[in-house]
Amino acid sequence: MSFHWQSILLLVLSNGLATAQVARNGVAEELRSVGISVKEFGCAGNGQHDDTACFVAARHYLETHIRADTTPNSDGNRLGAGRLLVPAGTYLVTQPEVFMSDSFTVRTYGYRLEGEGAGLSVIDYRPTVPGPLFANRDAFIDVHIDNITFACNDKGADFLDSYSAGGAQSYHFSDVNWKGRWRSLFSLTGTNGNSEWDWGHVSFAVETTNIISIPEGNTSDQFLNFWFHQSRFDVSRGGVIDARRGGHFKITDCDFSGLNGSGDPKNPDVLFKLGGNNHASGVTYFECTNSRFELKTNSVTVLYSEWGGIGQVTFADDDFSSQAVAFEPRTEFDINMNHAAGAARYNFVRCHLMGRVLIDYSNNDWGYARRVSFEDVQFLSYDDYSAAIGFVQSGPAGSNSGALPTVECTRCTGRNDNIYLRAKWMPRAAYSKGASVYSNGYLYEALGAGSSGATAPHGRTERFADGSVVWRTIDRYSGSDYVQNGQIRALGLPSAAQSGVLKVASISDPNNWNCLPHRIDANTAGFGRLILPPFATVLKIQIFIEPQAEVLDPSATFVARTDGTVARVFGTRRVSPPRSGDSFDFPLAQPYNVGGEIGSRTIILEAGPDVSRPLRGWFLVYYM
Repeated sequence: MSFHWQSILLLVLSNGLATAQVARNGVAEELRSVGISVKEFGCAGNGQHDDTACFVAARHYLETHIRADTTPNSDGNRLGAGRLLVPAGTYLVTQPEVFMSDSFTVRTYGYRLEGEGAGLSVIDYRPTVPGPLFANRDAFIDVHIDNITFACNDKGADFLDSYSAGGAQSYHFSDVNWKGRWRSLFSLTGTNGNSEWDWGHVSFAVETTNIISIPEGNTSDQFLNFWFHQSRFDVSRGGVIDARRGGHFKITDCDFSGLNGSGDPKNPDVLFKLGGNNHASGVTYFECTNSRFELKTNSVTVLYSEWGGIGQVTFADDDFSSQAVAFEPRTEFDINMNHAAGAARYNFVRCHLMGRVLIDYSNNDWGYARRVSFEDVQFLSYDDYSAAIGFVQSGPAGSNSGALPTVECTRCTGRNDNIYLRAKWMPRAAYSKGASVYSNGYLYEALGAGSSGATAPHGRTERFADGSVVWRTIDRYSGSDYVQNGQIRALGLPSAAQSGVLKVASISDPNNWNCLPHRIDANTAGFGRLILPPFATVLKIQIFIEPQAEVLDPSATFVARTDGTVARVFGTRRVSPPRSGDSFDFPLAQPYNVGGEIGSRTIILEAGPDVSRPLRGWFLVYYM
C-alpha cells in the first residue's frame, strides 16, 4: 500500500526515539476506510533495524486523529482513527508502550491492529527498560488485534497492561501467536470495566507467570467475561488464569500441551487459579469444555479454587488421559471451600480425569449445601474411583456433619472398573457360554450359549431364564445410578439394609442408618472390601448368610479391619456352626470415625482358615 505524502517531519526526541507529524490531503478519511501501513512511518521490518521510532510515530498519529461521535445519543466517547496495518516481516521493538501508551487517557471507541497473518507479521519485543508492549489507561474500548505474532524473551515484560475505571474493555484477538518468555501477558487492574475479552484461534507458546493476571488489590469483581475458544496453550512454565477478583471464564475446544510445570511437585504451576472466597453475585462462574490436556510432569496442577460461595465450576467433555499413567498420581483439582459463605457447585461431566480431586472444608461451614458432582467420569489414575476423591478438614475441629460437602458420583469408574469391560444386555441377541453383561444394577454371566428374549435379567438370582439363555448373578456394580440413583433393591437382606443408602435421621434409630453392602460368593481369604465416605462413623459391621442348600463348614471365623499400614481391627467373630439365614455382628465398643484417608475408610472382611466350603451372603457396614 502506498500513499502520497505532502510532508513527513521526523522529530528526534531526547530519549533517542522519534515521532512523526504527518499531514496529507484526505489522510484521515483514507485511513478510516482502508488503514495505513507502518511502512509509511519508516518501519523496515527486516528483524535487524530498530523499528521502535516508527511504531511510536504511528501510535501518535492514531492518538491525534481520533474524532468526535456525532451520532444521536452519543455517550461522549471519541471514535478511533482507523486500522494500523503491519505487513509481513519481523519488526524489532526495544521500548515499551509503542502501540498504546499509559499517557493517552481519552476514551476512544475503536482500535485495530492487523498483520498479514500469524508467523508472517512478527513483532520482536526486546525491551531495554521494563514495561508492557501495550498500556491501555482506561482509554480504548473495543480493541481488535488480528493476524500477527508477538515474541519476547524478557520475564519482566507484560504484553498488555489494562487499567479500567469503566473505559478500557472489549478486547478481541484472532489468529494471534504469543511466544517466548513474558511476565504476564494480560495484567488487569482498576475499579470497573475490563470486561469482554475474547481469544479465538490463538496460540500461546510461552513461559510466563500467568497469561491472565488479576491481583487482589486495585481490581474489581466487575472484571467479567473471558472467552477462549479453539486455541492452543503450549505453556512450558506458568499458569493460564490467576484471578483473585472477577470471573465468568469460559474455555471451549482448546488444547493444553507442553505443560512441563514448575519442576517442584510441592510448589506446582497452577493452570486455573480462582482466588477469593467473597465475591459479588453473578461473578464466580468457570467452564472448560471439549478440551484436551497433556500434563507432562507431576509439578502441574489443573485447578486451585477458593470459590465456595454462590457460583459454579464445570469441566465437561475434557480429556486428561494422555499422561494419566506417566507418573504417580497427585492432586490435580484442589477445591478449597474453607470459610466461604455460600453453596458453590463443582461439576465434572463426561471427563477422563487424571490425578485426584481434593476437597477442603471447615467445620464452621456447616450451614451451606455445597456439592461436588461427577457424572460419567473415569478416574484414570486409580483402580477404584472413590480413591481419587479426598477431603481435608481445615479450621476448628468439631462434629458439624453438615459442613462436609455432598459428593455425588453417577456412572463413574476407575481405570479398571469392570462395568465398562462388559456389554449392556440387549434383547434378542446371541450370547456364548460365559458371556457377561450388565443390566438393572447387576452383572450376569451366561451359563450356556443361546439367544436372549425380550425381558432383561433383573435382581439377584441364581438362575434367570431369558429366551434360550440362562443367566446367573455374579456381582452388583457400584458407582452408578443404573441402580436407580444408588438405591439397593430388596435382596433378602436384614430390614435396615433393604432400602439401601438412606438419609440419616438419628444415630439411635437403626432404620435410618446408611448401609454399604458387599456380595459374598467365595471361600477364599479375601471376602470383601468396602470403601466408606470420608469421615463416616461406623455403627455396626454384620455378616448375613443367605439360605443355601450346600453344607457349610462346622465353624467359620471372620476378621473385620481397616486397610493401610496401621490397621484398625474391629474384631474377630467365630461362628459355630454357621446356619443359613443367620446374621452375625462384630461387637463395637463405640462408634468409630474412619477419617479422610482412603486406607482408614476401607473396611476389609477376611475369612479364617476354617472357611473352606462355598459361602454366599452379604458383608454389611452400617454407618452415618
